[in-house]
Amino acid sequence: MRDIPDLSLFAAGGQNFSAYPICATAGDCVPDSSGKMQITLVGGTSASAQAMAGIMALIDQKYGRQGQADFTLYALARQMPSAFHDVTVGSNNMTCEQGTPGCTQDTNGDGLYSLQKYAATPGFDLASGLGSIDANMLVSNWNSITFKPTTTTLQVTPTTAPRGSTVNISFDVKSSSGGGTPQGSVTLMADLTSSSAPSLGVFTLNNGAANASLTNLPGGTYEVWARYAGDGTFALSQSAPQSVTITPVASTVNLYGFQVEGQTLNAAAPCLLNPTESVWETSTNFGPWSPMPSGSSFSGWQVAPLAIVNGAWPSFGSGAGSVTFSVDGTPQATVALNSYGYAAWVPASTFNAGSHTIGATYSGDASYASSTAAPYTAIVPQVTPVLYATPVANCGLLGGSGAKVTCSFSAGDSLRVEVQISRANCHIPTGAITVNVGSLSQNVTLTQGGLLTLGLNPIGTPVMVGEAVFQNLPAGTYPVSATYAGDVNSLPANSATGSPILGPPPTFTVVATAPPAPLQPTTTTFTVDPPSFDNTLWLNFHLTATVTGPAGSTTPPTGWVDLFDDDYELDDGPLTPSGPNSATVTMEPDGEFMDVGSSQLKAVYSGDGVYQSSVNLQNYQFILAQQGPDFLLAPQVRQLTVNAGSSGTAGFNLSSLNGYSGTVTLTCTPSSSLITCSLSRTTLAVNGLATTTLTVNASAQAGTIADSHRQAPSRWPLAAGVLTFGLFFTRRFRKSSLWRSMLLSLCVLACLSAVSCGGSVKSSSPPQPPKPAAAGYTVVVTATANGLVHNAALTVVVPIH
Repeated sequence: MRDIPDLSLFAAGGQNFSAYPICATAGDCVPDSSGKMQITLVGGTSASAQAMAGIMALIDQKYGRQGQADFTLYALARQMPSAFHDVTVGSNNMTCEQGTPGCTQDTNGDGLYSLQKYAATPGFDLASGLGSIDANMLVSNWNSITFKPTTTTLQVTPTTAPRGSTVNISFDVKSSSGGGTPQGSVTLMADLTSSSAPSLGVFTLNNGAANASLTNLPGGTYEVWARYAGDGTFALSQSAPQSVTITPVASTVNLYGFQVEGQTLNAAAPCLLNPTESVWETSTNFGPWSPMPSGSSFSGWQVAPLAIVNGAWPSFGSGAGSVTFSVDGTPQATVALNSYGYAAWVPASTFNAGSHTIGATYSGDASYASSTAAPYTAIVPQVTPVLYATPVANCGLLGGSGAKVTCSFSAGDSLRVEVQISRANCHIPTGAITVNVGSLSQNVTLTQGGLLTLGLNPIGTPVMVGEAVFQNLPAGTYPVSATYAGDVNSLPANSATGSPILGPPPTFTVVATAPPAPLQPTTTTFTVDPPSFDNTLWLNFHLTATVTGPAGSTTPPTGWVDLFDDDYELDDGPLTPSGPNSATVTMEPDGEFMDVGSSQLKAVYSGDGVYQSSVNLQNYQFILAQQGPDFLLAPQVRQLTVNAGSSGTAGFNLSSLNGYSGTVTLTCTPSSSLITCSLSRTTLAVNGLATTTLTVNASAQAGTIADSHRQAPSRWPLAAGVLTFGLFFTRRFRKSSLWRSMLLSLCVLACLSAVSCGGSVKSSSPPQPPKPAAAGYTVVVTATANGLVHNAALTVVVPIH
């Protein structure tokens, strides 16, 4: 940061009417009937900085663009000091509190304590710089200064060296005519195609010479030269270029594995980080996490490898180029190093159970040779999944964890057993489940349901579902159970084990008794309110089921209706007669226990001694808006300037979020009829990144209208607040005593007001603000796709003529 004062300018803010008088608004500087007039007084840096900018604008207007003004200011002060008014009295000293750093008592006897900085002195000082200026002389003589020519030479020894070794640099700057010794600094420049910063260092001249020993020259073969910037007397010059070759040296790569939980709800790739997230930033911002040692077990988590070139965690590395990651000897991804010398990779799929060897090979660059990290071992264990098997019979209240439940059923009817399996260490369980009803058994083929979740920002665990139907069940007593044989990622499981969080589920025994007469068929229907969930995780919903007997029947059905979500029982309830041959039940399940995504709701009537059981199915969408597939819409620039009667363009980006792939329709809407808009592409296939171009046409009248509702530039109002909710929950059994736990946190309102450093004061009533220099409009681009709607606004500025 440069904090040296160059100049001083009048900046009084109105005290004792000492300020800049200006004619700013209507009524200023116009005599009234009595001959009096009002003026506006302004001061502070809000006036002096703009005044100096106006003086520099006159110089630019007269001589062209100038660049850094201080190059000429200091030379002009030497060659034409009358353009400046030296300030020799006063200071910018500040009082301070006794005992604070740098605070001492004044020596003038005033009894005060101050920082003793800085006093005005003859010539340049840190209080006033070169002093104030004579604007007319400054502008008139800006181009009158002359500089003595110089010659700059450079010597490099040696010109070939390994990266990191010492290279000696000698600079020499001499006057080409007229004598004298150049002062100031010299810069070592380089032609580096791989770098955006061509300067390799700045060195101060001592009697026209400087020497340096550098160990940080970048690798490669390139030219270097010395550039003398000049001073108030001598002109700039640069040396002839010299070729140097810095050969690469050995590099090191350290490979680490981070245990990270999932940030996306993607059934095809559960437990994975969002691919756009930085592993290092995630681990430091949300941890701070430390890497897991090689050989660690990753159970229920994903391993994210991170390589550091020429460094070790948690320090930064160095180098450019890329790192290629491999798994079990097969290359998987090549990732460019970031500015920390890090490269991190998020695997595209979850590793299967077993021991996996992760490798990392650095490509090398001009400064460092390629190298390979020591292999990292990640162990993914087989786990025991959670298996539920629930018979659809008249079971009544289930009780708590591990309860023994007896269910009644009519012999000769078809008994359904609903099956759900999940939590297979970030994998989808495969294979068949065997359902046992007494000595009877069936193999159930699994199909995929929604995603089981454990919080608002959860790991999405795929749920596999199935159903066994035992037709014409004979009279008898039947213990109900289910077993799973396991697969490459899952150990064998049975329905008596249950969840490690909730404990064992109830065990069921179905008692089937012969009905007094043949059973009559039934029809089950149900309605759901709301028809789908959209980002309403904590709300309940209502389900009304109706069971109807056949035409001509005169007895309302009795018994229970069970509600299943992906074959996991959410709720049940007894029927209440609602007609001559119909009965109804209304249930209010907890919305937070719904599986996320597209799941299947199933209402099953268990039958009674008169009627058969029956079932009805409906697909149900439960979507967390911030987690589901979506897309982003954003302008490439925030503001577009368009002259009246002409047009301008701005690009808009659309990008996929959480695996979105689909067609997006685009429209644009201007805020005024004085401008029109159009889009180069109104329909886009978005699967990654896509762009469209907005064209804005401003009519000739668009630059003649000023906004009549402008606010005075005083203080900003209070800032907005932030509200954050955290919610965690667990699955529960129907009617069980084990309920979810909930955490709710609230971040309170934060306020900030801004205060300007300048000031203004009126000599009479406050004036109206001046006419604006430009008219402001807005164009809103709207993107829609399958119920998703996003808007992005672009500000359009039309200069007023």
